[in-house]
Amino acid sequence: MLDLTATKTSYQKEVFSQVLQDVIKRVDKSFKNFFNGFGYPRFQGRNRYNSFTYPQMGFSIEDGKLNLSKIGNIKIILHREIEGKIKTCTIKKDIDQWYATFSCEIETPVPVEIKTETGIDVGLSSLITMSNGGQIEPPEFMRESEDKLTQEQKRSS
Repeated sequence: MLDLTATKTSYQKEVFSQVLQDVIKRVDKSFKNFFNGFGYPRFQGRNRYNSFTYPQMGFSIEDGKLNLSKIGNIKIILHREIEGKIKTCTIKKDIDQWYATFSCEIETPVPVEIKTETGIDVGLSSLITMSNGGQIEPPEFMRESEDKLTQEQKRSS
């Protein structure tokens, strides 16, 4: 049997194994997108790669602290209670702040209100024409300013 830990560099030995596996999955996804015609994967140098994910385990929340495997305990501010079972934990750096994002599996789905959208077209004869057939006429001062603009454009040309 092949010993995969023998091929790890000293830096890779300091990182939780599933985090490394998730990085490989992200690279694989980028190349699959490339071969499906979505553009060449962008190189993420060490200053651009600003997140990592614990996909299944290696993290826990205890006493207001996030325990990350091979990193240690980190004090966190929970903005809301976590509902359901935590599936993944993503740590992301944004400018000068670090954020922990949890993906959870919940038993009953949260009902989502379906909202209908209205398409809007900006036209020449009316200001706005909506997809339901309604029209909004422009205010009078707008038409006057359009006339003045037309005259000034004729004069300048």
